[in-house]
Amino acid sequence: MPSLPAGLRIHSPRSQLLTSLVAALGLAAVSVAASASCSSDETTTTAASASSGGSGTASSTTAASGGGGAASSASVGGTGGGGAGGCTGPADCVNEPGKVCDVTTGACVQCLPSDDNCIPGQYCTADDTCEVGCTDQGDCTAETTCDTATHQCVGCVIDTDCPSGSICISEQCLAGCSGTQPCQPGFTCCGQTCFNVSSDAAHCGDCQTVCDAPPNAGPLCDNGNCTLGQCNAGWADCNLDPADGCEWNTLQDGPCLCTPGDTQTCYTGAAGTENVGLCKGGISTCLGGVAWGSCMGQVLPAAELCNQLDDDCDGAIEPQPCEQCVPNTGMCMGQVGKSCKPDGLGYVFETCDPLLQGTTCNPATGTCDGECGYTALGSSYIGCDYYPTVTANQVLTQFHFAVAVSNTTNSVATITVTKGGLAVTSTTVAANSVKVLTLPWETTLKGPESASAIVPFPASVLVPQGAYRLRTNHPVTVYQFNPLEYTLGPTTFSYTNDASLLLPVNVWTGKYRVAARHHFGGTPGGTSGFYAVTAKEDATTVTVAAGPNSGIVKSGVAGIATTGNGSVVLNAGDVLEVVTNTTLPVTFPPTSDPNDVSGTLVTASKPVQVIGGHQCIYIPADLGYCDHLEESMFPVETLSTAYLVTAPLIPTGGSTPKVEMVRIVATAPNTTLTYDPPQPGAPASITQAGEWVEVANNDQDFRITASAPVLVAQYMEGQAAGGNSGDPAMTLAVAEDQYRKSYLFHSPTNYEYSYVNVVAPTGATVTLDGATVVGFSPIGATGYSVSRTSLSNAGSGDHTISSSQAFGISVYGYGQYTSYWYPGGSNLTKLHD
Repeated sequence: MPSLPAGLRIHSPRSQLLTSLVAALGLAAVSVAASASCSSDETTTTAASASSGGSGTASSTTAASGGGGAASSASVGGTGGGGAGGCTGPADCVNEPGKVCDVTTGACVQCLPSDDNCIPGQYCTADDTCEVGCTDQGDCTAETTCDTATHQCVGCVIDTDCPSGSICISEQCLAGCSGTQPCQPGFTCCGQTCFNVSSDAAHCGDCQTVCDAPPNAGPLCDNGNCTLGQCNAGWADCNLDPADGCEWNTLQDGPCLCTPGDTQTCYTGAAGTENVGLCKGGISTCLGGVAWGSCMGQVLPAAELCNQLDDDCDGAIEPQPCEQCVPNTGMCMGQVGKSCKPDGLGYVFETCDPLLQGTTCNPATGTCDGECGYTALGSSYIGCDYYPTVTANQVLTQFHFAVAVSNTTNSVATITVTKGGLAVTSTTVAANSVKVLTLPWETTLKGPESASAIVPFPASVLVPQGAYRLRTNHPVTVYQFNPLEYTLGPTTFSYTNDASLLLPVNVWTGKYRVAARHHFGGTPGGTSGFYAVTAKEDATTVTVAAGPNSGIVKSGVAGIATTGNGSVVLNAGDVLEVVTNTTLPVTFPPTSDPNDVSGTLVTASKPVQVIGGHQCIYIPADLGYCDHLEESMFPVETLSTAYLVTAPLIPTGGSTPKVEMVRIVATAPNTTLTYDPPQPGAPASITQAGEWVEVANNDQDFRITASAPVLVAQYMEGQAAGGNSGDPAMTLAVAEDQYRKSYLFHSPTNYEYSYVNVVAPTGATVTLDGATVVGFSPIGATGYSVSRTSLSNAGSGDHTISSSQAFGISVYGYGQYTSYWYPGGSNLTKLHD
């Protein structure tokens, strides 16, 4: 029999199969007429065909399949060969191809279950016939197995017929496991199901452990351990602690600030002090994901010690000489008091003057007792000892250099003016009134004069005893006018004026930054910006260091190089005046020569006065007309980080402000700047200490906030720049920290118009000469407002102004072709070293 391919199924019915086999063997098809019934005790049967078992004699043409008997022809199912005894072996069935001998029955049959000779894809049934079905795996495909009980190719019979991780259910391999069938590698059998206990949150680590959901998150099985899963929407695990789940409400509190354990560099000292002197940054570690920890390892500014180190990180060591002492202690050496400074870094020497100032030395403290003593005066623009100093101005000498002395007390004050060892004048000023004193020009400090052309200042100068000394026996305020008058008649005009608030010696220090203006080109030589340094004690060493954009100065003083750097020694009353030089050719309109002493650092071994300004300048550089500038510089220690600047009023423009330039000079590197309200195009930072930036052509009122102390200068623009009146003038803005609750100030009565700008907390009541100040306008969101108030020329020019809250003032005025401007007063409290 030809073999069939393994697994091939035969789908024909059994009768069809037999018919096919008979035809293939060339046998005549025989129809069975009838079937004979038989029993175990029958020996013969008469039928149309013999039965398949038993013995008997057939009368039909088809022999019985078993037993012994005679037949006229061999039956399809007969025994053949064996005759009446049936078959006893294979040889007896040779006449019936494809059949085998069933020795038990003696019949030649199609197949035997014990010796299955069916073709592949068939099996031998219990009645010895071949039926379609399987007998072993060879009859099935690789994906199935033979069920020998049903002879069907099925998915499986027992569990081991299935691959790992599945078991036999209803003859199909389904995912699962049993005692005989393990899970695939990496999985564990739990019941009849395989689970990855390393990652299944319902069977974590073993079959019984179910991971609970942490707060505000889903559960997670990580390497067999229950932990925090994905946070619910709107929550975060900022502290990386799975025990409290996702503890941070991002919708309410925002995103996590940092990752726990992360570090960053930090520094909590004042801006501009990091990596200056002893100061350095530290390291901060993220705490809980929502905050940075304290800055560990940083070194912050500290009080200066007498150790030759920069403890306060201001870029300089403590003033020298320095001797550690106990504050509020001292001694007297005759009428010279020696008192320990409040910071304990050396001594203050104060000369008591019983005759001119009514002060005497207190041996317990080393200070001068009396209302003109330093302790009684405190730190403000009010004092008893001043040094009026002439500065560079080409005005004609027929106009007068003058000071206005305002008596702030209810007693008559005696005024004594000297120059060097010479008496200049002595007079009195009535209580709560003003006395204007004209003083001779110090022509070396003033420089050449001209009313019709620009004249250069020839050289930097050092003038021994070049300043005046003005002393009183009661506290006063002093304003310096250079010159006092703007006209001496209908056709005689000074053209070049300004005024300055003078600071009393008790608030002088040894450290200043200069605000001036660039050299003025346009004619041969041009005119110069300047600064003038005046000493109050002998043997004062003055050191000057040019700012980053200061440029060159004129020679003329031994020890001061044309780079603007150097050192000189001054005695009491001596004046050093350093002036700018030019590097540009003559042009018209004039050009802005880059040389500018602004930003110069002036330091001194003993207290000094510094006045900055200009001989005669256009502002801006190409718009007329030329005018003198000057202002006393505030000591660096009194400078702050917040200033409110307000533009002056146009005298003929109703309530219209006049444009100005605002210059900001840095005292520390990397100083950042912000403005309220914002000023489009205004500089946002200053890179170097001593460098300056400018808000140009601005008529707005705004606050400047800096990350480190700055000096702020304001410049009124020339008549041709708009405003119909008033050429350039200069003032310094007063820091908010130095505002006062009351002022006694002076405005000259010989100018056409005078004003005071009052900057006060919004809603505050301010009283000027007994009347309530009105017309306030808010300044951005600062909480302050400004009023520009006209001042009357009636009376002496003295004015009182006060409020229950601290406020600031600036005073200015206009004459034909000129103007003046100065701060009306200021506290001068030491805010830092």
